[in-house]
Amino acid sequence: ARVATANRSSGQIFISLHNDWNKNSYVEGTSVHFYKSQDLALAEALQNSLVAQIDSIDLGVMRSNFYVLRNTNMPAALVEIGFLSNQKEAALLAEPTYRVAVARGLFAGIKEYFRVAR
Repeated sequence: ARVATANRSSGQIFISLHNDWNKNSYVEGTSVHFYKSQDLALAEALQNSLVAQIDSIDLGVMRSNFYVLRNTNMPAALVEIGFLSNQKEAALLAEPTYRVAVARGLFAGIKEYFRVAR
Protein backbone atom coordinates (compact mmCIF):
# COMPACT_ATOMS: atom_id res chain seq x y z
CA ALA A 1 0.00 0.00 0.00
CA ARG A 2 2.87 2.41 0.77
CA VAL A 3 4.43 1.85 -2.64
CA ALA A 4 1.12 2.32 -4.45
CA THR A 5 0.45 5.54 -2.52
CA ALA A 6 3.95 6.83 -3.26
CA ASN A 7 3.71 6.01 -6.96
CA ARG A 8 0.35 7.78 -7.25
CA SER A 9 1.73 10.87 -5.52
CA SER A 10 3.73 13.70 -7.00
CA GLY A 11 6.50 13.03 -4.48
CA GLN A 12 10.06 13.37 -5.70
CA ILE A 13 11.57 10.90 -3.18
CA PHE A 14 10.38 8.05 -0.96
CA ILE A 15 11.83 7.46 2.51
CA SER A 16 10.76 4.51 4.65
CA LEU A 17 11.64 4.89 8.35
CA HIS A 18 12.31 1.87 10.55
CA ASN A 19 13.91 0.73 13.78
CA ASP A 20 16.01 -2.40 13.59
CA TRP A 21 16.24 -5.52 15.79
CA ASN A 22 19.06 -7.98 16.35
CA LYS A 23 19.22 -11.02 18.62
CA ASN A 24 22.55 -9.62 19.84
CA SER A 25 21.40 -6.75 22.08
CA TYR A 26 24.82 -5.08 21.88
CA VAL A 27 24.45 -4.27 18.17
CA GLU A 28 23.70 -0.60 17.61
CA GLY A 29 23.87 2.02 14.91
CA THR A 30 22.23 3.55 11.88
CA SER A 31 22.07 2.30 8.30
CA VAL A 32 20.34 3.30 5.09
CA HIS A 33 19.34 0.88 2.35
CA PHE A 34 18.83 1.50 -1.36
CA TYR A 35 18.10 -0.72 -4.37
CA LYS A 36 18.41 1.14 -7.68
CA SER A 37 21.54 3.07 -8.66
CA GLN A 38 19.42 6.26 -8.80
CA ASP A 39 18.77 5.76 -5.06
CA LEU A 40 22.40 5.74 -3.93
CA ALA A 41 22.85 9.53 -3.69
CA LEU A 42 19.72 9.84 -1.55
CA ALA A 43 20.82 6.99 0.72
CA GLU A 44 24.29 8.47 1.19
CA ALA A 45 22.98 11.96 1.94
CA LEU A 46 20.52 10.60 4.52
CA GLN A 47 23.11 8.35 6.19
CA ASN A 48 25.78 11.05 6.42
CA SER A 49 23.45 13.70 7.81
CA LEU A 50 21.61 11.42 10.22
CA VAL A 51 24.76 9.86 11.70
CA ALA A 52 26.28 13.32 12.18
CA GLN A 53 23.12 14.72 13.78
CA ILE A 54 22.45 11.93 16.28
CA ASP A 55 26.08 10.82 16.77
CA SER A 56 25.20 7.25 15.90
CA ILE A 57 27.48 4.39 14.92
CA ASP A 58 27.68 4.43 11.13
CA LEU A 59 26.67 0.99 9.86
CA GLY A 60 26.81 2.27 6.30
CA VAL A 61 24.75 2.40 3.14
CA MET A 62 23.75 -0.96 1.70
CA ARG A 63 22.10 -2.24 -1.44
CA SER A 64 19.06 -4.25 -0.32
CA ASN A 65 16.25 -6.01 -2.13
CA PHE A 66 13.30 -4.62 -0.12
CA TYR A 67 9.91 -4.41 -1.83
CA VAL A 68 9.47 -0.71 -1.04
CA LEU A 69 12.83 0.06 -2.66
CA ARG A 70 12.38 -2.14 -5.74
CA ASN A 71 8.91 -0.94 -6.63
CA THR A 72 8.85 2.82 -6.16
CA ASN A 73 9.06 5.03 -9.23
CA MET A 74 11.09 7.74 -7.54
CA PRO A 75 14.45 7.59 -5.72
CA ALA A 76 13.88 5.61 -2.52
CA ALA A 77 15.70 4.84 0.71
CA LEU A 78 14.92 2.73 3.77
CA VAL A 79 16.38 4.17 6.97
CA GLU A 80 17.14 1.98 10.00
CA ILE A 81 17.42 4.67 12.68
CA GLY A 82 18.51 2.45 15.55
CA PHE A 83 18.03 -0.91 17.25
CA LEU A 84 15.09 -1.45 19.58
CA SER A 85 16.92 -4.57 20.75
CA ASN A 86 19.69 -2.35 22.17
CA GLN A 87 18.71 -0.93 25.57
CA LYS A 88 20.56 2.37 25.05
CA GLU A 89 19.11 3.01 21.59
CA ALA A 90 15.61 1.94 22.63
CA ALA A 91 15.72 4.48 25.46
CA LEU A 92 16.92 7.20 23.09
CA LEU A 93 14.21 6.40 20.54
CA ALA A 94 11.60 6.80 23.30
CA GLU A 95 12.76 10.38 23.95
CA PRO A 96 10.88 13.11 22.03
CA THR A 97 14.01 15.29 21.83
CA TYR A 98 15.94 12.45 20.22
CA ARG A 99 13.20 11.91 17.66
CA VAL A 100 13.37 15.63 16.84
CA ALA A 101 17.13 15.24 16.34
CA VAL A 102 16.44 12.30 14.01
CA ALA A 103 13.97 14.43 12.04
CA ARG A 104 16.55 17.23 11.78
CA GLY A 105 19.18 14.80 10.54
CA LEU A 106 16.82 13.41 7.92
CA PHE A 107 15.79 16.91 6.85
CA ALA A 108 19.45 17.92 6.48
CA GLY A 109 20.04 14.82 4.34
CA ILE A 110 17.04 15.62 2.14
CA LYS A 111 18.24 19.21 1.68
CA GLU A 112 21.73 17.96 0.79
CA TYR A 113 20.35 15.46 -1.71
CA PHE A 114 18.33 18.13 -3.52
CA ARG A 115 21.21 20.62 -3.36
CA VAL A 116 23.55 18.19 -5.13
CA ALA A 117 20.88 16.77 -7.45
CA ARG A 118 20.18 20.13 -9.05
